[in-house]
Amino acid sequence: MQFFILLVGVMVFVFYQFNYSPLNFNPAATNAVENSEMASEYEALQQELENIQDQKQEKSLAYANSGSFDDKDRDSFKNDLIQLNKAELATRAQATALISKADATVETNDKDYVFI
Repeated sequence: MQFFILLVGVMVFVFYQFNYSPLNFNPAATNAVENSEMASEYEALQQELENIQDQKQEKSLAYANSGSFDDKDRDSFKNDLIQLNKAELATRAQATALISKADATVETNDKDYVFI
């Protein structure tokens, strides 16, 4: 049973490495901001997130296909991913602030909506 639970977690992780994830996993929060005057700002943030995710995917595939896994390449790849993850977190934080401005009553903590 434990193996299958861990396997599902790995599968969700791999899925979101190669598919776009939403800015916020809570559908009520997404609807609230998309039906407000801040919809265009939210759409711009969603596009920015997709660009970041494209860059992460390109870096991961390039590293895997390079066949050269020496320390220099590994450190460069690691640093690139760290910077992209920071940019992704910043974009998600901006989206959370935008959702709060659009509707203060909506739950912005979306961790419970990722995998129920």
